[in-house]
Amino acid sequence: MIDEQTLHERLTDAASAQDGALPRSLQEDLTAGRRRLFRRRLLTGASSAVAVAGVAVAAVGLSGPLHTAARHEAPAANHNATQDTSQDTSQEQTTANPAAHDLDKLIRGLLVKHLDPDRKHLDFSTGLFEFAPGEATVGIENKVGWKVPGDAGEGMLEIGLTRSNQQGNTCGSVNEGVTCHRVTLPNGRPAMIGHRGKAVELSYVQPDGETAFVAMNPLFGNNSTIPLKSMPITDAQLIAFVTDPALNLPPVTTADRERALRLAMLAPYRTGREQTYADMLAQKLQRGQRRIVLKIGTSSGLFQLELTIDPSAKCQDCRPVTLPDTGQGKYAEGVVGGKYVRTAFYPTKNLLVRIVYSGAKPPSDALSKAEMLMLACDPLLAK
Repeated sequence: MIDEQTLHERLTDAASAQDGALPRSLQEDLTAGRRRLFRRRLLTGASSAVAVAGVAVAAVGLSGPLHTAARHEAPAANHNATQDTSQDTSQEQTTANPAAHDLDKLIRGLLVKHLDPDRKHLDFSTGLFEFAPGEATVGIENKVGWKVPGDAGEGMLEIGLTRSNQQGNTCGSVNEGVTCHRVTLPNGRPAMIGHRGKAVELSYVQPDGETAFVAMNPLFGNNSTIPLKSMPITDAQLIAFVTDPALNLPPVTTADRERALRLAMLAPYRTGREQTYADMLAQKLQRGQRRIVLKIGTSSGLFQLELTIDPSAKCQDCRPVTLPDTGQGKYAEGVVGGKYVRTAFYPTKNLLVRIVYSGAKPPSDALSKAEMLMLACDPLLAK
């Protein structure tokens, strides 16, 4: 006769085996990963947040094959259809994330094509349509200006494109008082559109499940206090933009899925500070930097957070330690040159994280050894 514990373990193994059996969406991958983590926690009774985080990352390596989305990659927009605004910033992102740069060019090109073919009105100085594949929220959103020669005001267009099963803007979510109703577009598919005065909102679910959104307002509240007298963009032009076959996010790759899964599973065990510092360092990494120094102020004073990713990186006077993701790392702490220093090193990633406090003793709100080790193995820094 099988005892209760054995039966429980067999049922758990059987359920785990099903997680990788069929193709599924990114959201289903995340759900399955969290389910495996929950079962493992029940069976092992992990005693600390750091230990559980190690199990979580290990569980990712045991998951079944991750299937990429079966969709054609979005074609690049005509190079001549984009303005040169923010060119330096775009080039900066190209080296780190070509897909993000190409998508920004695509969106700008389609806006010019459908709304401003004479290039007299669109103002892209608000920045890039930023795209970060692999994050929990996958999509783009940005506002662009609309100017009319001889008119002192400035209008606004807010553009969004969100993956299937991800939450984004929909008709009626931006302009107060817009009442939306269902319409059938020329391609035979439904959409939601609403008007209030000169303000318009339109949301459309594309055949692949992505949601395209556009909102128009004669007043760009962030940039001006004067609304435009006229903003001659027709509903037909907005519809042509959201239904353009080229308007697509790049496909989700296996690497994107694995990164999103690791982030989702590790995130609950990171403190708010770890999350913040990892995000700050990751933003610098996206610009191609490999030696980063941040000066951060807290209630106890100023400290310096350093990150180095280089094959020559070394951790002097460090001792071996097991990292939260079960990898083998090194760690050291102590007074160096009258300042208290903590150092975590991940040799296989050539990644060194170092924190330097101004005094010979760490302040009361200093990052702990556990937090330093968590930063060293954070997937955000795995570039």
